[in-house]
Amino acid sequence: MKRIVGILIFVLFTTVMVRAQFATDQLIVQFHNDVNIDEFTHDMNNAFGNQLVYKSKELSGRMNMHLIHFDTNLANIDKLLGVFGSDQRTIAVQPNHTNVELRDKTPNDLDYPAQWALNETRLGNMAAPTAWDYSTGDTTSTGEKIVIAVVDNGFDLNHQDLSFFENTNEIPNNNIDDDQNGYVDDVNGWNAYNDTNVIPTQQHGTHVTGIAAAKGDNNQGVTGVGWGMEVLPIAGSSGSEAVVLAAYGYILEMRALYNETDGQKGAFVVAANSSFGINFADASQYPLWCNFYDSLGAEGVLSTGATINGNIDIDQFGDMPTTCSSPYLLSVTNLTEDAVKNAGAGYGTTHIDIAAPGTDIYSTVPSNSYSNSTGTSMAAPQVAGAIGLLYSAMCPDLINLYKQNPDSIALYVRESILKGADTLSLLQGTSATEGKLNLTRAIEEMLRFDCTDISFESSQANCEPCGAEVIVDLHYAVAPIEYYWNDGLVTDNNVRSGMCAGNYSVTGVDRYGNGKVVNIEISQFDSIVLTSQVNLISAPNAGDGSIQLQVSGGNGNIEYEWSTGDTTDAIQNLSQGNYQVTVTDSTGCSVTKSFDMFLSGSDELTENDISIYPNPTKGLVTVRTGGARGLTLDVLDVVGKVVLTERLDKQMIDLTGLPSGLYIFKIHSDGNPVKTEKVIVR
Repeated sequence: MKRIVGILIFVLFTTVMVRAQFATDQLIVQFHNDVNIDEFTHDMNNAFGNQLVYKSKELSGRMNMHLIHFDTNLANIDKLLGVFGSDQRTIAVQPNHTNVELRDKTPNDLDYPAQWALNETRLGNMAAPTAWDYSTGDTTSTGEKIVIAVVDNGFDLNHQDLSFFENTNEIPNNNIDDDQNGYVDDVNGWNAYNDTNVIPTQQHGTHVTGIAAAKGDNNQGVTGVGWGMEVLPIAGSSGSEAVVLAAYGYILEMRALYNETDGQKGAFVVAANSSFGINFADASQYPLWCNFYDSLGAEGVLSTGATINGNIDIDQFGDMPTTCSSPYLLSVTNLTEDAVKNAGAGYGTTHIDIAAPGTDIYSTVPSNSYSNSTGTSMAAPQVAGAIGLLYSAMCPDLINLYKQNPDSIALYVRESILKGADTLSLLQGTSATEGKLNLTRAIEEMLRFDCTDISFESSQANCEPCGAEVIVDLHYAVAPIEYYWNDGLVTDNNVRSGMCAGNYSVTGVDRYGNGKVVNIEISQFDSIVLTSQVNLISAPNAGDGSIQLQVSGGNGNIEYEWSTGDTTDAIQNLSQGNYQVTVTDSTGCSVTKSFDMFLSGSDELTENDISIYPNPTKGLVTVRTGGARGLTLDVLDVVGKVVLTERLDKQMIDLTGLPSGLYIFKIHSDGNPVKTEKVIVR
């Protein structure tokens, strides 16, 4: 028979890994409908022997959901996640996450504060930051680089804040039409004035380009409606009508070639901007010009046109191109920062479609400079940029449908922009929508098309058995979004913590009723189990003690960190004193154990001499002590309350009277710890 003559003291604790941001003294709990919150908090306060829960707030009476504040001096959040979560009165328990923020995105461009149309500082703004949270505009969900065509008087192709389309199928300056599109050496657009590839540098075209597509979030200058969309520059906005038609002809060829070659040649042009025109013109006298918008639309290109710069009713007095009747043309008037039509801009409830910011618009000008400008010329490219932005926010299903039916989806984009307009009394009588451009609402109107997709990420947020965290995302969806879990939880929070092993399903549903379901499997968390073989010192100052660890469980690679600096599973040549080791797995979960090294007696008992099985158990547990006498077993529940004490003079322990759950076995001799082990009762 072995006697305990040495003293081995160890302390075991688990380090909690926190993944999300949350209040450490609060939990959100949803109870079954028949549960009384006051009774629950009373029971918890009794279990912890003090005022654990000191405050609660009802979040939803219908869902019986409450915010609970607790005293962290009595229990930490990870312990209460387990305690509350295992209570049969609760449906779901999670932290109160504190990283909820407005869904908007603000670029870091130095002059962004000067762009009132984009930064939401004025009534006439276009709700850009929240739109940019959906997408910032340069690429589609299927990888196409979005291109905006701009017909104007010239462009600074070397401006630091602009991205111009490059025709990589054309070899520069070899005087050969390499891509056989009918234009020689058109690497960077086309000059319809003289049928060459030489693009003149002009302020007006450079300013217009920056409004639609200046590079965003690049820590310099300004941002466009679409951050860095490529611009196909065509010089050809003034002079004869033939020049204008030649400019449109180049756009048509580039997009048609893209469609015909499945993107191998040409350009993915989705919008063409025209900030020019003819005052008081009768559209019936310009049939070929107006017909061009239909031809471009058939290939998937929407056009935007700036109306007259004068307080003129164009429905009565005419204008080109904004009185053309093509459904593929969006006619735009000039909006001020106060959300009224500029006194020097045209109007018309039949032919003007929408108002967009065009007064004191800060944008790019040649020589890497920036300046303000006013006019309908500045309003039209806001809408052209919006068109590109919508294509960047499209889901893959809708993009693929666009490739098959470019004309129909182009009209759907137009409809989304007009339905998303902010209707204002200040704009009554100015346009067909009597509204201003709203980028966020335009995207959300487009997302009525149900192509939602759902995904999730799961991780072990802390090192407890019920410590899994799942983040669910419903893509291409419009807020508010609700998540319906198969265990009864309904929440607008896409993060769920404190989840135990098991199979779950969750359905995400957006504002329009569009949604998807996903199945989630949470694997059993494999906690680190640490045992040890300790050889105590044989004589005072002998220095011949040793500790050998045995590790089971854990996830991935195991690392050791001793107080001696050693990083192996065993340390030797130990003298009298205290030694501590932290064992960490690849998830960051850890167990720390402390050893006091003393003079050895004649027959020491180690925790390895004691075995507890089966574990998990249905109620009966065998404890083998290797013949040692004088041992006592304390069984504790998860809140640390002793529910059973037994002298280990017998080997069979009966737990059938205890509820299912996790329990702690603590075996000691005369108050000195010998072994601690977690036991699951099913």
